[in-house]
Amino acid sequence: MRKLQFNFNEHNQSLESLENYYDEVKAAIDLKYSKANPYYNSDFQMMTDPEVENEREENYMELSREASMSILAFVESLFRTDFIIRCELKKSDKLSKRYRHTYNPAKRIYTYSYNDVVLDGWAQLYPEEKDLINELKEANNYRNWLAHGRYWQFKDNPAKYKIEKIRNLAHRIQSTFASELMFVPKIGEKL
Repeated sequence: MRKLQFNFNEHNQSLESLENYYDEVKAAIDLKYSKANPYYNSDFQMMTDPEVENEREENYMELSREASMSILAFVESLFRTDFIIRCELKKSDKLSKRYRHTYNPAKRIYTYSYNDVVLDGWAQLYPEEKDLINELKEANNYRNWLAHGRYWQFKDNPAKYKIEKIRNLAHRIQSTFASELMFVPKIGEKL
């Protein structure tokens, strides 16, 4: 059995933990902006009810963006981990062979385009899932816009990428490809 050369982080996240975090922070925002907040009057003493509601909505939107970025980064980590394992262990399936034609262990993993190398490999191997992969690519463009500070005009409508849509996409990706994606084994497990 070959040994993986890539140094994977053992503190990776799960979709469930990211979703739980989002739900907990959203509940905290709900409480802060509700009359049940014991500090409501002092927190918002100089604001009208519509101003308070507007601030709450802005905080929801920012939380949604941050959670979407984290969830999409998690999905990317699934595919990039799979890419590395397939290349380093020299698996013999079609996707692994395709990846190895472009893989160079001396290059950093992030020099391989996630959309053009990693996801295109899956789209070619699973043409029946091309629409799902294209949806992920579009969402990844949104993630890149968020991750790089939103300094350019986003070509698509950012409101299209609500957290519910991103969560749903991540679940569909996981359920569709769960049996095919290669995961880093826990300590003591073999690939």
